[in-house]
Amino acid sequence: MPEGEAAGCCSPFPALVTVATADDDDRRLLLELEERGVLSIGGDRLRVIALLRHLAAELATNRTAEDAEIILVGLDDELITLNPEQMLQAPDLSAALTKIENRAEATRSELGRHQMASAVEGRLRDVAADSWLPTVVLSAAEPTEQERARLRNLVTTGAGSAAVCVVVFDPEETRTCVLPDGVLELPDGDDGPWWAVQLTENAGTHLASLLGSTDEPAVPVGPADGSEAWADGMDEDGALTDDLPAVENGDDPDDDVEGGPSSPNSGLSDVVPLTRSSADPEALRRLAMVEHQDPRLDDDLAAWHDGNTPVQPMIAILGEPTVRAPGPPPTARPSWFAEVLVYLSLHPAGVTAAKAVTDLWPDGHRISPSTIRHAFYGARRWAGRGLGGDPGATFVSDMQNDSTYRLRGHLSDWDLFRRLRKRGQARHGAGRSDGLDDYEAALALIRGPVLSALRPGGYAWLNNHDQRHDLQIPGFIVDTAHELVDIALAAGDTALARHAAEQARFVDIDVAFDQPLTDLMRVAHAEDNRAELELHASVLLDARGFEVPEELAPDSFAVLNELLPTGPARTARS
Repeated sequence: MPEGEAAGCCSPFPALVTVATADDDDRRLLLELEERGVLSIGGDRLRVIALLRHLAAELATNRTAEDAEIILVGLDDELITLNPEQMLQAPDLSAALTKIENRAEATRSELGRHQMASAVEGRLRDVAADSWLPTVVLSAAEPTEQERARLRNLVTTGAGSAAVCVVVFDPEETRTCVLPDGVLELPDGDDGPWWAVQLTENAGTHLASLLGSTDEPAVPVGPADGSEAWADGMDEDGALTDDLPAVENGDDPDDDVEGGPSSPNSGLSDVVPLTRSSADPEALRRLAMVEHQDPRLDDDLAAWHDGNTPVQPMIAILGEPTVRAPGPPPTARPSWFAEVLVYLSLHPAGVTAAKAVTDLWPDGHRISPSTIRHAFYGARRWAGRGLGGDPGATFVSDMQNDSTYRLRGHLSDWDLFRRLRKRGQARHGAGRSDGLDDYEAALALIRGPVLSALRPGGYAWLNNHDQRHDLQIPGFIVDTAHELVDIALAAGDTALARHAAEQARFVDIDVAFDQPLTDLMRVAHAEDNRAELELHASVLLDARGFEVPEELAPDSFAVLNELLPTGPARTARS
């Protein structure tokens, strides 16, 4: 079938799902649930439920699942908000099976009428396509004997060919199980061991809040959480707020502004001469306050890029997590101790031993106190000493002198990024061209997708409701890059605008945001490059699965409609 013709057909295997990963995390084990008809899974109940959550989330958000109906039994109600049109919660397994049985009977009748052997054949032949949409039951409720008999009857009558399938927790009647250590045992699986995919309750709830109904109003970014002076007057994403605090200790911010009473030239770049009359006085005040709050920013940025052994821990998360520190690097399990330090850096208020155990060892196994002590001893040793200039003070606290484990006095690329964005906004608002330098320096900190290439089995704590940095920070970076694109295009600097938009695309590996593509469209338009403009528009539509531009978000449609009123040429789409 030609590619263009195939594009309009329904997916032949909409219930094809990921169930496990290999040790190296480079391979995925996929199962076609319809072919199984009924898949009973035993073993560790909590592990099985976490697997069922993952299957629900994948089916709800996977474009290939199309209009599959997903019926949940005994799973979190919050999962339904991932796709309310396709997901529903049944009161019990018996009610779900009644719906499955009725659907299977109706499908078999349609198969007979069209003289086809299975729903897959109907999809491949593109005959009465809406008759073969699958119904999938995911049940965390252990079946009764009567329900087991109904499940066996589904298998006997060929549920797999009738567009229905059931995945159920059943420790009594199964050859498939998830062991307590997470290994998935399949009777026909090989090349293992395979580790069952998991979605924790917190992660499922938070994923639902991020990817759920888009009818909800956008939640504004909250203020930055930190005790440092540079965090005042800053949102969590590094944006400058409108309510900068007053200067303490009687300092006058005007003393830092060119033309202020103390020094006629202090605080402002000699390259960009500026007088009070050439910029808004309020913008000048804001800039003076920002520079007053963060006088060490340039020194810290220089220290970050210094290739020598640092005098304080350097924690990088804008890419693969990496650590540089004054202490001796561990010779064994460096990726594990790097995770501990990254974990502490993202918990500035510190963590108790109990919370650390729950977050860093989430598999539920009993962890001995010596294991905990060794983890934080290794992290403390690597982080080294020298806190506050005291050669004997450790950067990682210990329980003898503190009630929590904390990492103090360190630098992180994410903090530097936000500090640069804040100052860049203030400088640009005050008419300073070196605000562009701050934006460029912030984007230059990006080494890859945020918190990417994580060690296998690690960083489960990123699924906690307060630790979704891998999902949130890319959006903050996209917003920052968009600001620079606006500034650069207004100045006619398309090269800088392109660089900023490409950096945004670099971190948006899942094409979750429209803005990098719409910004690249604007750059192409400014350069009078019609072919590139149409290409980016086509990629945007394809990434969203839309046939017409009007289906895009209003802001994205406004850009596309302005630049391509008739839409992208169909030949540009791939």
